[in-house]
Amino acid sequence: MSGRLSFSAWAPPVRRALRRVDYTPGRAVNRASEGYRGDGKTDAKGAAVIADQARVRRDLMPLQSSDELVTELKILTGRRRDLADDRTRAVNRLRGHRTGIFPGPERDPDFGNVGPWCC
Repeated sequence: MSGRLSFSAWAPPVRRALRRVDYTPGRAVNRASEGYRGDGKTDAKGAAVIADQARVRRDLMPLQSSDELVTELKILTGRRRDLADDRTRAVNRLRGHRTGIFPGPERDPDFGNVGPWCC
């Protein structure tokens, strides 16, 4: 387990605690975030923008999900996580093989903008 709280763990308590879940379109959040301080995209900034939009806007549509949709999303996110984990394992395995054959680059990485063509 990766330490993340799974969808099945947080969804039922949230549904019990909340009476209505509104959908905030990504475009609205993107436009609204331009008026907030701070550079770049951070989770804290995004959460603040979404919370303010939910508090201020009255035209947001309630989010209604069916059990089929939830099940399909669980399957898709699980498959995506498996693929990401497989890729990470493959990269680490290749790095281990390369280190076993030629350990020099792992001990002294120099990722500068210098190559054999430079003085």
